[in-house]
Amino acid sequence: SQATGYIGYGHDFESTQYDHTQVADDNSLDITGSFTFSAWIKQESLPSAGAYRDIINKGIDGDNNYYLETTGSEVACGFYAGGGYIEHQSSSAGLNTTNWAYVSCIFDDSGNNVKSYINGTERLSATENKSASASTAEMLFGAVTVFSQQYDGLIDELRIQTTARSADWITTEYNNQSSPGTFYSLGSEETESI
Repeated sequence: SQATGYIGYGHDFESTQYDHTQVADDNSLDITGSFTFSAWIKQESLPSAGAYRDIINKGIDGDNNYYLETTGSEVACGFYAGGGYIEHQSSSAGLNTTNWAYVSCIFDDSGNNVKSYINGTERLSATENKSASASTAEMLFGAVTVFSQQYDGLIDELRIQTTARSADWITTEYNNQSSPGTFYSLGSEETESI
């Protein structure tokens, strides 16, 4: 349901009600190269370590393309690469049920690496030589299938991009969105005499 988000309105997903948003498959959603996923999240309950709650999932079992999810107090992202799942998980992310967190996952296909950031701070850097396979399945927000891995909490400002954003880009997004009033300052007007 619609709820007050971090910026304006977001969506409050309830894990006990099979709450999710579903988008029909479209070729523009099939990412087989570089990507950046990001969102502001505030979980209402944490999944136990080894259990997952999906923020983004393009696909269903056997026909996955990519995903962004939480597990315990960490964030994980990955994709299906022709025969197996490739997953990377953050370290010391510290996700909780008290504070909003800006989570990002970046896969650089040409650079063969994957990174995760929490609130603009890098929490994962790993080598990855495989690329995602396309999927004809629908896109789900807040679940992996209609009845499993239900996200429990708020999601706002969800973004899916088909490019690998830099660390500076992620940090700038976080700083701008977390404190727009202090992100920049204006000095006094200058005049030039002629």
